[in-house]
Amino acid sequence: MFEKGDLLTLSNEKEYIVINQINFDNKDYLFLVSKDGISNVAICLLENDTLSIVKDANTLEILLKKFTELKQQDVQYE
Repeated sequence: MFEKGDLLTLSNEKEYIVINQINFDNKDYLFLVSKDGISNVAICLLENDTLSIVKDANTLEILLKKFTELKQQDVQYE
């Protein structure tokens, strides 16, 4: 598993920082931000130690809501 702050290189040869991870529908997803700046983000599915960028619009919408809810919970406890 990955930890918040881990640095990953995706198949596009860009480096990303792990911001958060969730399990949704029995699948693990990572929210990543480019090391070069927050303007480039990715949500990836983690399966069998392989990351693939989520491209389905409906899935992205659901996951963005879940990651936002998770972040709001984190802020409440800080």
